[in-house]
Parts: sequence; structure tokens; C-alpha cells
Amino acid sequence: HHPAACRLASAGGRACSSVMTTPPLKLVSHVLCPYVHRAAILLHEKHVPFERENVDLKNKPDWFLKISPRGKVPVLVVGDVPVFESAVIVEYIDEVHPPRILPADPLERARQRAWIEVANDLFMAQYKVASATTAADRAAAVTTQGDVLARFEADLRGEFFAGDALG
Repeated sequence: HHPAACRLASAGGRACSSVMTTPPLKLVSHVLCPYVHRAAILLHEKHVPFERENVDLKNKPDWFLKISPRGKVPVLVVGDVPVFESAVIVEYIDEVHPPRILPADPLERARQRAWIEVANDLFMAQYKVASATTAADRAAAVTTQGDVLARFEADLRGEFFAGDALG
């Protein structure tokens, strides 16, 4: 529940629900996009119901271009309000649907947010491995992928990046 909302509800003589309700969620997606998977995984982990709608990124519909200023997925439509950029979507989901996966400590939370950018490097390296058209390009991409994974390995603190819990 949201403490400020509970205080307002109590002041108005209404009971405060322990469950925060949100408008319906629709995740505008593409099946191969790792950034979409980042948001979908968190929604599933938090048991948040949502609808998923895939778009053809080679033939973007007008309605999609109206809600995605960069013409990219994912977009999380909350009621009728679009939220774009995967890191922003994940933070919104984490804030609105408890329990939080990001830590309360601001420094540790900042550290984990910063590693999202390294994850973006990994996504790009994996894409280059999968899409390489020559053996030399593939070998270079595999080397880059290994280098990025080594950066993660050096900072892992347990089974998950944040230690023993998803974070």
C-alpha cells in the first residue's frame, strides 16, 4: 500500500486498503527485444497481470508511434498513459508493485541502476553474436560478449547480482 494515500484516505474518513490498485497494464512489445523481456520478467516475478501486444518494428503502426516518442519498445501503457524506456518502466513497476526489488539504501540502489547500462552492453554483444554474417565477425562478437560477462562476474555477490535475492 502507499502510506501517503492511506493518510489521505484516513483523513477523509475512508479505510485504507492494504493493496494498491493500478489501472490495467499493457506491455507493447516485440518478441525478440531483450529490453521488453526485462519488463516482462519483472511483471511476472511480481505476479502483476498485464496484456502484451507485439508490434512489427519494420512496419510501425501509427498508434504505436503516437505513444513511443523514440519509436522503440517497450512501452508500458498504464490505463491510457504510456511509459517508455525499459529502465524507467522497471523502476515504475518496482515502485508501484511491492515488494521492492531495488534496495532501500540509495548508494546500493544507484550501484544496481548503473549496472543496467552494462546489461545493455551485454544485450548488444549477444545480438552481434546472433546476427554475425562472417566467422570473423562472430568471433569478435563472442570475445566482446565474454569481456562483458567478465565485468558482471567480477561484481556478482551471490546467486543474483544483488546477492541472494532478485535485484
